[in-house]
Amino acid sequence: MPSRTTSSADNIVVIGGGASGLAVILQLVKRFRSGKPVRKITLIEKNEEAGPGLAYSPACAGTILNMTKSTMGLYPDNPNHFNEWKNDPSLKLYPFRENYGDYLRAMWSQSVEDIREMGGEISFIQDEVQDINRDDDGTFTLTLEKNAKTLFAKDVVLAVGNFTVTANPHLSHLPGYFPSPWPTSRLRSIPADAPVIILGSRLSAIDAANALVDSGHRGSITFMSRSGRLPKVQGAPVPFPRRYNLYTLAKHVHAPTRVGASFASLMSGIMEEVSHLAGNDWSWLLQNHECPMEELESDIKDAQEGRAGWQTVLRSTAPLVERYWRSLEMHDKKLFYDKFYSCWMRYRHGMPVENAEKILNMMKRGQLKVVKGREIESNGNGFFANTSDGKIEASYVIEATGQECRVTHAPSPLIQATMRKGMATPHPLGGFVVNFDTLSTSPGLYTIGLFTQGTHFYVSSVDRIAEHASRLADALTGEPLARPLHVAVFLRGDPFSHIMASRLVPRLLSAGHMPFLFVLPAGKTPANGTTASVRARQLAFFEKALMKQHVIPFLKDTPQNGAECLSLDQMRTTYGILVQDVDFAPSEETLHKHYIDLGLSLDCTTTRHLSTDIQNYFSWPRRLLNMHSTASLNADRSPFHLHDMQDCCDRDQFDLQTLSAEYSQPLIDAQNRISVLGVNMAADLVDRVARGKDLPKALRAAKGPDTKEVNGGQQKDLSEVSTDAVVETVVKSYASPEQQGHFRKYLAGAVKSWPGENRGEAKSKESGKESRFCVECH
Repeated sequence: MPSRTTSSADNIVVIGGGASGLAVILQLVKRFRSGKPVRKITLIEKNEEAGPGLAYSPACAGTILNMTKSTMGLYPDNPNHFNEWKNDPSLKLYPFRENYGDYLRAMWSQSVEDIREMGGEISFIQDEVQDINRDDDGTFTLTLEKNAKTLFAKDVVLAVGNFTVTANPHLSHLPGYFPSPWPTSRLRSIPADAPVIILGSRLSAIDAANALVDSGHRGSITFMSRSGRLPKVQGAPVPFPRRYNLYTLAKHVHAPTRVGASFASLMSGIMEEVSHLAGNDWSWLLQNHECPMEELESDIKDAQEGRAGWQTVLRSTAPLVERYWRSLEMHDKKLFYDKFYSCWMRYRHGMPVENAEKILNMMKRGQLKVVKGREIESNGNGFFANTSDGKIEASYVIEATGQECRVTHAPSPLIQATMRKGMATPHPLGGFVVNFDTLSTSPGLYTIGLFTQGTHFYVSSVDRIAEHASRLADALTGEPLARPLHVAVFLRGDPFSHIMASRLVPRLLSAGHMPFLFVLPAGKTPANGTTASVRARQLAFFEKALMKQHVIPFLKDTPQNGAECLSLDQMRTTYGILVQDVDFAPSEETLHKHYIDLGLSLDCTTTRHLSTDIQNYFSWPRRLLNMHSTASLNADRSPFHLHDMQDCCDRDQFDLQTLSAEYSQPLIDAQNRISVLGVNMAADLVDRVARGKDLPKALRAAKGPDTKEVNGGQQKDLSEVSTDAVVETVVKSYASPEQQGHFRKYLAGAVKSWPGENRGEAKSKESGKESRFCVECH
């Protein structure tokens, strides 16, 4: 009888301790921290330690990542997490695999420490699962390899990693045949002068060739593949200013009026953005080099000289490809695999310049060649193949044709058992049939990674693993799915609205939403000739002119290193979002065109008048929400109130005179402090809507400014405008530490340029008191 390792059926078992399994555990720990009922977690991994797996272990040392360091974080809301953890300015753009393995080890150790500190249970078992059974109560019994021990679980996550394609099983028993380039340490057994054939010519083949040469290999190397072509070369990562159009395309192909997107219409939408960015220059696609070395040389030059802008569009599709893929009919998916898959892989998944230069050097010295070929055979003394370059022979063959996504071919007793016992079904395009949102193959059984390829298509990169782990963790903890939203953010022209928007936009993007910013006009300014009009004109400068006429043009559209916030233009170019100044409100046509789901007003005083058409657009199931600032209006301890505009709508424009308290010193200090709370509240609002949760009548942030402080500031001088404080707030928000002095001096000059007649009138009304509107001291 098998022995029993645990009687707990309240257990989440993660099978596989590589990057995918670890990503799931990190997300479970995060939800446990936020109060979700995470049960005991058990990780089963065949290797001695959790984290690196094979790909990032010391056995593959010396090879570099094929993705940049800023995209390798295991948290979907912080793709730069690995780079931040490493905190090494000398770290290369494409670090070594062992560097990333260190990160994965550290994340596992941190997860264990965190969950135990919070009172949870987590354990590690070094073993392999040989069999799985579903019990009558819906739980699972897992049979382990060692001593046939059993483990009981409520939920099981298959994070088993990748299996290598064996395209030539007839060679598997022969000496000199390597079924995979991994681990690369095994390739050192190949004699330095021996000729080698590498089957494949994509990224795995390139890693294998570099590993051989780095270990001192001098013999000939041949890449043989059906295409006989190399991947493109990655250019420097640059932002894509029209990324929002790719999100709109994803909404469009899933619109209720569409039965199914055609492959042609989808590709047309993507290529339209490529054409716009490249200025209708299609030479990068139409070039037809007969010689692979000439093409590689040209690609390296294009990448180094910034002529690979088309890659920016393709990279920007990363979070959207699975949504595009889902919209296609099966016949279009099969057409893509048959006709375009190889081309897509060459262009979308390029090699780093560092690797490309190594490959080019091998080709120039005659050590490496790339040929077309399909079949390889053994002649008793080695291997031979008939290729586009004639017959080639070699003593060693390395299989580098990719990963095995056909679950029926996976050499895993566990995988075969799930299908044999009806817990999982093979997908005709690879992997299992899984729920698109939860990644479940059947109740309680989930999978992540390559075996979801048929459903999601793009699955193996770290950014997709992190996102899928987050959705899977939601399913395990009973959290409703967060659907991706298009959010229209309405803001004023004042500094505080801009600062809040700058902090909110990256939060929305990291959660999978696409924000669209609409800057509404400032309020009415009274006519000349009164003390009130002088004060109102001062306020109009901050509401209308400061950001639009001075701050944004000064900063231009390139972010400053070390600056806390981005201007609207900088957000537009950096994040690829739509930013529009509107005379009254965005047109209903614009909202329809971009499939806006939610309107959110970052209003500091009162709701701006919106037309009846716009209000009607936001009828159910769309929502229009207003965050109503209370800091300058009453002594309520919450700095913001929420108004659902389906329930009520204040359609009056505000008078700028009523805003005077917002620019007094105490209220500026309060605004700076509560803006972070406001951003948290706004992000929470969007998340609630995305998950279909009810909204309370008023959401209250954690803690607003002290009541005495607010009242004291208002009683001291409700109309006194502290320009010094406003300027300092803007400077510290938007300028890098090195640029703050220069920026402060520029804004001081902008304030001094306020119309002379108004400055003089203001001084006379102050009866000799120093005008707070002049900033002479900077």
